[in-house]
Amino acid sequence: MAKIWNREYFFNDPLVTWFLENKKCVDETVFPGFLVCSCGPNKVQVQEIADYPKGKSLLTIAHSYRSLGLWRKAINSYQKALQKEPDNFEALEGLLITGKITNHEGLIIQSLIQILERKPQDEQFGKLLQTTLNTILVHRPELVEQIILSDNLLQEGSFENGVGFWSEPKDGFQYMLDSTKSFKGQHSLVLEGLNLEYHGGVAIRKEVKANRPYFFAGWFLSQNTDQLKGRFVYWENDGSTALGWQSFEGEIPEWKFFYSIALLPPDQTALNLNPALIEGIGKVWIDELVLIDLVSFFDEFYSNTN
Repeated sequence: MAKIWNREYFFNDPLVTWFLENKKCVDETVFPGFLVCSCGPNKVQVQEIADYPKGKSLLTIAHSYRSLGLWRKAINSYQKALQKEPDNFEALEGLLITGKITNHEGLIIQSLIQILERKPQDEQFGKLLQTTLNTILVHRPELVEQIILSDNLLQEGSFENGVGFWSEPKDGFQYMLDSTKSFKGQHSLVLEGLNLEYHGGVAIRKEVKANRPYFFAGWFLSQNTDQLKGRFVYWENDGSTALGWQSFEGEIPEWKFFYSIALLPPDQTALNLNPALIEGIGKVWIDELVLIDLVSFFDEFYSNTN
């Protein structure tokens, strides 16, 4: 049965646009399993071919549904493809794209869980995972609020029990517990650069589970600066390979939240965490640091949304 769709349902695909503008109808060469015909400047008519989806792959079916804006059918087809082939990257990617387009939070979370359960060990999966997580958190700040309230693996990050477990200061740089400024509780950690050199910062090593994405975050402010710059929430794996950070420069007069997401490699079981690496003169205050295992968080989150 033919249906009329607004052209806005279609992806901004130059090839599809060209076909619809230059041909009255587009057959299976563009939309496998469908006959698509223009019926006005902003409308198209979509008709499923009678034997469809007989003989078509699940991915082909899913892509066609997605291109035509048949979101629920696309989702079902991608999910079936993943049930058949759990390691199918293209199906996972398609499911994530569909979830982003439709703002279907449950679908995005489910897709993430599927990626995490697969234990991605290649660069392609790692990049997809980090990009997706960052996209979700940028557009869903309420999720960030829930993440930072979940099980924190960095209990030392509140600085309520002192700072003796952090690395020692060096020439031109000092740090101390401060009870005059804090984002929460009674104390924060203040770092001070005394000259224009690169100072580095304080650090702590945490044993964690391999091959998982983690969320490293905290609250920061900086004052009395002179060419002060550096990196917040900087971390490395046990092989000293940088995993992520947020750059900063100059004064931050009010407490500001910074976070970074990284995927620990499958052969690593420890993280080296540097809440702030600084260069130049000035003071940086740090408080309420968190380290969250995102596998555990999203698993619990998704189970609570169903």
